[in-house]
Amino acid sequence: MKHIFILLAATILLTSCIETKKEAIAYDGYQITLSNLKSWANNRKARIVKVENRKRIVIDSIIVNNGGGTFRGKTNLAGKHYITFDNKRGVIDFILSNETIKIIVNNEDPKNSKILNSAQNDAVETYNKESEFLRNFISDLSNKNQVALKNNDTLLQRMYKKSYDSISKKGLEFDKLYISRYPNKVNSANILERLFLSKTITKEEVKHLLDLLKADALNSISVKNIKSKLNN
Repeated sequence: MKHIFILLAATILLTSCIETKKEAIAYDGYQITLSNLKSWANNRKARIVKVENRKRIVIDSIIVNNGGGTFRGKTNLAGKHYITFDNKRGVIDFILSNETIKIIVNNEDPKNSKILNSAQNDAVETYNKESEFLRNFISDLSNKNQVALKNNDTLLQRMYKKSYDSISKKGLEFDKLYISRYPNKVNSANILERLFLSKTITKEEVKHLLDLLKADALNSISVKNIKSKLNN
């Protein structure tokens, strides 16, 4: 009888280890859990989509039940994606990488949903908070310049242009510093692509900043796009 109990315990332990291993393999990629969805979403599809060559491509979908659901999969290239819902306007824009994250959906406006436990999406929030003063300054400057244009005040227009050039330089330095501070964040790759495509920095500067990137930032859609255009 003693041997039977030992064998039974060993079997249970082995089964538990196998299940744990299977679970670890299954969640090796991304796991995105949606919650807080109301009745309008039940039995309808939620999709993860990306935009490529101006086309929306669906890469994953689930049926929402009991106010939520979970996407599971694996992505080879991290980058900006969107979650859309049947029967609902608005999207959740987020960085998709191989993370396990939770999203508390805002039913009124999905754009204002809360993304939790995501290092990649936290980095976007950090960037937005730290650069808010720049955006506010530029917005205020733009409003003042519109008044100057309406009044045909060329003196003020020149002054605002000088201020804009100055703040733009500060914004550029901020972006480059951010990339160097967060070389493993996908948002850094996204910013670098923006600077490259807008020709705000030279190819030499692009290559230098590209060499700093690592981890998910290096294995991103933005870096793929940058490298393809650098070689042209």
